[in-house]
Amino acid sequence: MPNLSNSYKSTIEASDNSSAAKQAKKTGLAGVLARIYWMMAGQAILAVLALNIRKDGGEFGTLSDIAFLANLAGLVAVRYLDITRLGGQTTQGDPATLSDWRRFSIAAVAVWAVVFVVVHL
Repeated sequence: MPNLSNSYKSTIEASDNSSAAKQAKKTGLAGVLARIYWMMAGQAILAVLALNIRKDGGEFGTLSDIAFLANLAGLVAVRYLDITRLGGQTTQGDPATLSDWRRFSIAAVAVWAVVFVVVHL
């Protein structure tokens, strides 16, 4: 009968040496919070602000407009920091590059700019 404890131990050691484990150790809490912000929380904040702009009649120059635009700029900036300082990854788990950041930035600004214009109509 094989020794299961040695097999289990070698599996644990192999997983500890994986790139994902190294990446998690490298980025820490700041990396996790940055990813939560640009992937989910920042997007949700923009959606809530867009609804608030619409609810207020879509008038330009309100505090909600300023918060919306600042949050969108923050989203792009946090993704940049995630990639350049916090070891950001793509959705496939590969290291993200500035090319990934440019694609994200263009897509995010384009989509949210359309939303911004629509809620002001």
